[in-house]
Amino acid sequence: MKTLYFFSGLCLVLFFVTTANLAQDINVHDYIGKKPSNVIKKYGKPVHHDDSNPSMQCMFYKSSSGSMIFVSNEAGIYQAESSTSYSKEREARSVIDSFISGSVSDGYSVDTLSTSEFDLKKPGVKVNLQVIENKSSQKFDIRVKANRSVL
Repeated sequence: MKTLYFFSGLCLVLFFVTTANLAQDINVHDYIGKKPSNVIKKYGKPVHHDDSNPSMQCMFYKSSSGSMIFVSNEAGIYQAESSTSYSKEREARSVIDSFISGSVSDGYSVDTLSTSEFDLKKPGVKVNLQVIENKSSQKFDIRVKANRSVL
């Protein structure tokens, strides 16, 4: 019986650790206003880096479950987007709950637009968070768009 409890507990711990790690790829709003070097430190060398225009540099990252885009100028990153896919709605909702609770603890206010769309704001940053059921792939996509704001 103790072995059953041990393995059940281990499975729960692994689930929450995995979900927390997956959620990190959608926290692109944390980099608004920061230098591109901070993103490179966290995620490594981008798949594509377009610096042909010094006033608008773009970095693209791609993984097996999604992608991230960061746009910056000399003042820092002013736009960031992330798109990640999950095979189960429960996983996607868990990641969204973690994203929202973490953002609230970081000082963001949340405006719920619907059960699948949320706007988050704090001085200097606006974020739009969506979960979309992709009927063709039978997956749930989480999309995050963050912009530097004047407010």
